[in-house]
Amino acid sequence: MEVGCRFEGMNIIFEGMNIMKVVLFSPRAQKDRESAVFPLGLLSIASHLKRCGHSVKLVDRNASAKDYKNVIKNFKPDIVGISFLSTKTTEDVIAISDYAHSKGIPVIFGNTLASATADVLLNDGYADYVGIGEGEFIFEDLLKALEKQTPVREVKGLAYKEGDEIVYTEPRPFAEGWQLPVIDWTLIDPLKYAQPIYGCKKMGFVYASKGCPGNCAFCFNEVFHKRERRTRPYEKVVNEIRDLVEVYGFDGIFFGDELWSVSREELYDKCKVIKEMNLPFVWGCHLKVGMYNQEDYHFMYECGCRWIFYGVESGSERILRQVNKRTKPEQAIDTIRMTYEAGIMTLPSFIIGFPDEEEEDLRQTVELIKAIQPYSNAKAFFLSPLIGTQLYSYLIEKDVLKKVEHTGQLDTQWNEVKNNYSNIPTKELKVVYSHIIWWSITNNVKNIKEKESKKKGYHHPTKVMLSVLGRMKQSSIKQIVPNVFNTASELAQILYHLLFFPKIRKKYGLKRPRK
Repeated sequence: MEVGCRFEGMNIIFEGMNIMKVVLFSPRAQKDRESAVFPLGLLSIASHLKRCGHSVKLVDRNASAKDYKNVIKNFKPDIVGISFLSTKTTEDVIAISDYAHSKGIPVIFGNTLASATADVLLNDGYADYVGIGEGEFIFEDLLKALEKQTPVREVKGLAYKEGDEIVYTEPRPFAEGWQLPVIDWTLIDPLKYAQPIYGCKKMGFVYASKGCPGNCAFCFNEVFHKRERRTRPYEKVVNEIRDLVEVYGFDGIFFGDELWSVSREELYDKCKVIKEMNLPFVWGCHLKVGMYNQEDYHFMYECGCRWIFYGVESGSERILRQVNKRTKPEQAIDTIRMTYEAGIMTLPSFIIGFPDEEEEDLRQTVELIKAIQPYSNAKAFFLSPLIGTQLYSYLIEKDVLKKVEHTGQLDTQWNEVKNNYSNIPTKELKVVYSHIIWWSITNNVKNIKEKESKKKGYHHPTKVMLSVLGRMKQSSIKQIVPNVFNTASELAQILYHLLFFPKIRKKYGLKRPRK
């Protein structure tokens, strides 16, 4: 059977091409205790290849203990695709690639980290091809080239080796939102990913846009999406939500967009569509502080919104300017208070340990977290410079970081202080971090509009515990023991830094504020 597809206007045109067998892997992350979430990027690629007629299998090794060797051996794919998003997956990435190559199967890498480290992956021989940028149409064109034995140099957005030379083909323009497929949920078992959050017991993920217009120095958006934000036709998103709710019984939807709305007009248009669906689900999203007012948040609540993630990052205006965040601490306080008063739970995140961060900057972050604690469950992370970002390039130029030359070196810190880029003693960073995490775990903030009702769902401390248990359920027996050990070890570290170091506690005002 011959298949293939191209677009003419708004229509998909099928062309002659033999079916190719494709396995797409989401590799397993080490030391990851959060429940796995829908691999939306891979799902979009798999859905597109499937609508073009190819035989596609998607394997998420974070949601299943399925053995990659058995999958490759039994399915006998023509090509293996690997999503390389995080350095936490490096060990699994290498293992899958090595096994595929031992069977004579070519491997293509994609996603943000792969795009930023194409030279390394190709020189080390783990990748035969690397898709630079979003992968739906790169992958389709590569399959055409391999099947028809035409030059892969003609495939836009690809990196590969010719002899000792690494070739980067012509960059591929971003796909328009209407060209992207409706997600085919049959490619995974959505119920394996269901998890509780505010106002619901079975929450799943969809996305309504790609990219973000922001210019944050620590984010991959500038390199990967070129700060271009593209929205999908909302009827496609609605169809995906309808399937999750009506077919699989989900009662919560989280929009995984980097920035769900960039204007009041867009926010109201989306909210109205969700409300008109008249389906039994609540939802949440990512927004930026300082964009909307109390009336807007009340309208979001009326349309079913029950939680919002905010990337606040720091309580220091100096640091916020330094990382191009373009927000102010007082905006975070006002936004989070208004969101909470509308009945929507907030989950702000902070990063500590920025380059040149001083003790006073960290004190300001602590004060901001204390100020919003009655309204939110703030999370903190140690800075982990993402390869390819402005911040990473800055640290390379300052000779603080060494450029990665081999795949095995992709072990940058992930919520550990292996490298301290700030001007704050490492011990003080750990003490402050431990207090913020403990406050988050134990800060049982309740929805202001639902305190007296018996709404389904869980409060934050229970949600944290269920997320850890959910991750264990998704793991194999071999993984459960190290996961339990890592969780226990991290908790012990937090308690150690909580119970001791009174001078540091006093220095940063680490006394839990009274409600």
